[in-house]
Amino acid sequence: MIDFKYPEGATPIDPDEAEGLLLTHITTHGELNRWEQDNIVEAMAWIDKIKPTNILNEQFIKQLHKRMFGNIWRWAGQFRLSDKNLGALIRVANPGRFSGLVCIALSGQRS
Repeated sequence: MIDFKYPEGATPIDPDEAEGLLLTHITTHGELNRWEQDNIVEAMAWIDKIKPTNILNEQFIKQLHKRMFGNIWRWAGQFRLSDKNLGALIRVANPGRFSGLVCIALSGQRS
């Protein structure tokens, strides 16, 4: 398992989530951030290409999250199973509501 040193304000990755890291050569939080950023850029290019109009639904949010993080995390495109300091608590954010969609959309934002 990777033992990241987190900068102040960063969202730590819990051990269960870390098990989902597909890129075993990553050893620092900075490397992880770089890989995630590169994949987010690819996802944004995909959005520019397809120009989606129906984006506030669970299917699209999961697909976007998978495109943003699917090359890095096994759990990309799935709802979080743990609380993070990103807003609504997981037990409060019903996946069938807009707040749940916001949680999954933001779940990949690790500083």
